[in-house]
Amino acid sequence: MRALGLFLGALWLRFSWMGEGGARHRAIDPGRLRSLRQLFDGHEQLYLAAFAEGRVADPGPQAWPAGLWLWRGLGALSGDLRLALLVPAVAGALTAAGLGLAVARRAGGRAGLWAGLFAALLPAQVVWSTSMVPVVPAAGLVLLALAARRPGVALVAGAAAAALRPELAPLVLARGAPGLGAVAVGTAMLVGIGAPSGGSSLAVWVGNTVMVDFLGPFVLVGVGLLGARRHPGPALLVGAAFLLFAGFADLGPRHLLVPGLLLCGLAGATVARAGRAVGPLLGLAVVLGMGAEVAELRDRWHTRAPVPPAALRLLPGATGPEGCAVVSDEPPVPGQPLPSHWQLPAADCWLWGMAPEHTEWSSRGLRARARRMARLYRATPVAQEGGGGGRPWRLWLRIAPRPPRSWSTP
Repeated sequence: MRALGLFLGALWLRFSWMGEGGARHRAIDPGRLRSLRQLFDGHEQLYLAAFAEGRVADPGPQAWPAGLWLWRGLGALSGDLRLALLVPAVAGALTAAGLGLAVARRAGGRAGLWAGLFAALLPAQVVWSTSMVPVVPAAGLVLLALAARRPGVALVAGAAAAALRPELAPLVLARGAPGLGAVAVGTAMLVGIGAPSGGSSLAVWVGNTVMVDFLGPFVLVGVGLLGARRHPGPALLVGAAFLLFAGFADLGPRHLLVPGLLLCGLAGATVARAGRAVGPLLGLAVVLGMGAEVAELRDRWHTRAPVPPAALRLLPGATGPEGCAVVSDEPPVPGQPLPSHWQLPAADCWLWGMAPEHTEWSSRGLRARARRMARLYRATPVAQEGGGGGRPWRLWLRIAPRPPRSWSTP
């Protein structure tokens, strides 16, 4: 009954509350794909085309073939766009309930209940459970592979996870021999289809190690790590996964769903062992911390700020200081018009342009990039292009690669 309650609560949170029960989808003409960009952005449009039109794009890092064929098959069953929210929401809710059961099996019923509750509220998992990009189903399959008692189940789940998201394959090795199937599938995908562009370097790895909150709110990370001594295996996997993915130039919370969920399990075990006096207080602190972030994400779910952040005053002029090089928050991808901030060009100063899309949550992950820019650079607003005439606003910031954080993203 506890698992059923966790599942239903997590499903409501993802489908009916965060995703508004498909209400926005019902108001859109399914035949006009351009009008769907407000809800299916960036690479997600490739999955939308497979679902709504049966059109499968050339597979690649933007959309791996397993995910494209999954959505094409679901679209053949029903063209109702509510299905595009329901399927990932169910996957996210099942993962939360399954984690609770797995932790209960190892650390007791109270630990499992807290772990499932934390997983149900994990902000990144909640919001990515509204996306057609199959990161949430893949993360759930990795956890199934790690927790399954039967090697055959672990082998199939791990291989399926790697087919959806090849970068997750190394994590399944923690399960032992069944993880080799995931590595084989992931390697075949990367070699046969191609690895994501963007590169990696020591600067990328060092820079991304400050983004610990991509795992989850700091209160979850802190309480979870309190259980590391008693449960060293999951704790080591959390650390190894974070360090592995820190090498991704475009690291975002979507890459860290598995270690974030493992932290939920560690936090649940910690709260259960803390005693009847301290435990509930720790649990409440985690719930409040994650609940606040989930509510804030809902405010920004496919909603762009109509004007620049109030904390940054409006500035006259549309150009910054002369002699400054303009850089992008993108990873270093060949052919892009602006150099990446990871490879600052030689110049007297550098400018970065913050736009409305950096203030919303969407599957493009631009808000996560803005968080990284805020963490890595000290930024001073120097100019603004006002909106109007069909043009969005843009705030130009002069950045310097020095701490501390000096501005924030709404």
